[in-house]
Amino acid sequence: MSDDYGRLVGSGCVWVLVMDEEVGGLIVLRREADHVLVSNVAVGRAHQGRGFGRRLLTMLKRMLAKAATTSCASTPTS
Repeated sequence: MSDDYGRLVGSGCVWVLVMDEEVGGLIVLRREADHVLVSNVAVGRAHQGRGFGRRLLTMLKRMLAKAATTSCASTPTS
């Protein structure tokens, strides 16, 4: 999570999970004409193993369902 996501956060393409006034995790999105691509999900070491990455993805799925998006797929990269 050491990359600089400031520009993306400003454009609304990154959701940031704040824990005790520090960044605990984030999800980076790229909107396309007919889908949303999740390009990164990251959780800080101090917050790993507590389900925060899963919660970020669940929030995204709920948002997409409300927006009447028809599908959300995930492809593991590691």
